[in-house]
Amino acid sequence: MNEIKFGNWAITPSGIEWLGVNEYIIYKDKLVETRKIGEVLVYDWPLHIVTKGWVNKEDLYAFNTTFIFALENFDIKPNENVSISTTLLAQQQEYDISH
Repeated sequence: MNEIKFGNWAITPSGIEWLGVNEYIIYKDKLVETRKIGEVLVYDWPLHIVTKGWVNKEDLYAFNTTFIFALENFDIKPNENVSISTTLLAQQQEYDISH
């Protein structure tokens, strides 16, 4: 598989990798990890990435594209109890609060 790039993110055989100064890898077998916000289940990684001080809004949007593309690219079945749109709304709220 060739590396597929979106902004500073790439899909590699290992998973999703940050191409910037800090090395950061999210392994493909970890992509669909979840967490609860109140009673709502969301994907963890799109929210976790917000906590990284080196991620700006453009990087965040590129990550989202990479994340969704990676799920299909690796043939990872989305969790039927988790909404990507709800996850991305929660991510936006987290970003607005923390930045």
